[in-house]
Amino acid sequence: MGEKGDKVILSTSSKYMMPQVFNKDQIQIKGTIVGLTRKFS
Repeated sequence: MGEKGDKVILSTSSKYMMPQVFNKDQIQIKGTIVGLTRKFS
């Protein structure tokens, strides 16, 4: 997540998804990620 002026940019590490840009008044942070588990086959 990044900020640019009054915009918030949500991005992923996936090259298949484009970053999503929102105005700060359009979003609400409801929690944070404490850990992440990935399973690779």
